[in-house]
Amino acid sequence: MTSVEGCLVTASGVDVLWNDGDLYVEKEAGALRRVWRSDQEGATFLSGPAGEYCSVCYDTRYVWAPLARKDAAPRLIVLDPKSEEAWEFTDAEGGWEGVSSAVTDRRIELLVAPWQPGGVCCVRVSGKEQWLGLLEFSPPATRQARPITQPPLTDLRTGMKEMFSLGPIAKGNTPLVVLGRMQYPQLLIDPARQTVVRAKHNSCPGTAGHFVVHERAVWWTMGGDPLPGFPQTSDRSADTLYRANLPELAEQAALLRAPAGLLVAADGRLNFLGDRFCRWDPRSADVEVVDVVPPWNYQRLVLLADNIAPINQAPAGDGAKPLLERAFLSSHHGLLAQTTEPDGTGRCFAVMGPASSTAR
Repeated sequence: MTSVEGCLVTASGVDVLWNDGDLYVEKEAGALRRVWRSDQEGATFLSGPAGEYCSVCYDTRYVWAPLARKDAAPRLIVLDPKSEEAWEFTDAEGGWEGVSSAVTDRRIELLVAPWQPGGVCCVRVSGKEQWLGLLEFSPPATRQARPITQPPLTDLRTGMKEMFSLGPIAKGNTPLVVLGRMQYPQLLIDPARQTVVRAKHNSCPGTAGHFVVHERAVWWTMGGDPLPGFPQTSDRSADTLYRANLPELAEQAALLRAPAGLLVAADGRLNFLGDRFCRWDPRSADVEVVDVVPPWNYQRLVLLADNIAPINQAPAGDGAKPLLERAFLSSHHGLLAQTTEPDGTGRCFAVMGPASSTAR
């Protein structure tokens, strides 16, 4: 497999990877095994008009993988990474309370985020219908769907981009879940109390999924002109690292002139993978530049004040190098960098450490 759309580190050092609608597990380095295959061409675990978002998540017991399909209702696959068994979360009619499984032309239909072992918070929209609630799963037969009452005058279909848990799942701790929406206040969902409140509007959903959760806060980088009312930067050619904390998720500039790159949280630090490989500990003032020349070009995302949508800025550098597309963490290979060659073929690099990057 030369392309990887995403990777999750699960318990006991098992990695779950996905690409082109298929799920794989890697229990030992190099021993990649497909455990679930899609039966429809063009199916993908990515979402958004250009595949810029992904809602695959891990609840400390199961991996939940929403599968988008062309001209068909989405499917929700539940995988036990240890036993390699997979199931589909659905009822006898293929839908849930209040939401049918009718065909829809909306690309973003189904988002999930973990809140307890065997449970996720879920948003599903289909045509004029919308559903927010909790899903619980226990094999072989238990599949429960409990709706959550939405705030008045809240349309979940408008600007819905991403959904994620804000913190780890642990005994005695139920993380809050964030529903990110473009141009609208983020929604903060408390699964334990089954409540929803409007948080502050921030620019995180405009980063096309390029954000991380670290130390119970959301972190992302953005270049270009900030949106009105957001922190201003003096250098449009540089990126700014932002963070949003509870309780309101108000946006704050954490690091001016931050390294341009995709963010990955690992070993208590934020890693920036771009035209340079940099690391930063939020408790430190200095950014560490790793002495290595990445074997790829990086394409910055620039947000213009008069254009909410992210705009790709042409990359500089060697045109023969592949273009960096995604970055994620693996228990067997450290940081993984997915790139696309000039001819369109995929290539995945394992960033093995501070001294080298090797293709796999």
